[in-house]
Amino acid sequence: MPPLVNLLTDALLGPHARTADPEAAALVGDAFRRASRRGMAGAIQSMSLHRPDLSPVLTKISAPTLICAAASDPYWNPADAARAASRLRNGAAVVLPGSGHLAPLSEAAAPAVTDLLTAFWADPDAVVARYRADATAPAPETPTT
Repeated sequence: MPPLVNLLTDALLGPHARTADPEAAALVGDAFRRASRRGMAGAIQSMSLHRPDLSPVLTKISAPTLICAAASDPYWNPADAARAASRLRNGAAVVLPGSGHLAPLSEAAAPAVTDLLTAFWADPDAVVARYRADATAPAPETPTT
């Protein structure tokens, strides 16, 4: 199973995650190693094969909403997020740092995600307006020390 675990980890976290963020890669890899074959098959079917298209309901959402994507996510990219956000009454797309589907949860991206969510919870309308005004605005950068 190691080659499959490495392939899935690279797909979800990005091709350089095992080197750049070994803790995150180990966490994801361990989750796959612990999963039963039946559980893995169910997760793959649920996420990939039986995933409903929720596009029609986006126009009905009136609450302030951010649609996020990692900069280099092969499964949900910034263009996908922008298309979805364009259907929302009060929503915007945000490009988060990192690559891979789970990149926004990585240690490297955590400060930017934390800043974005903190600002959104404090004033959701202002954050949506900011990202709508600049559709290409990246998530806030947090200086590294």
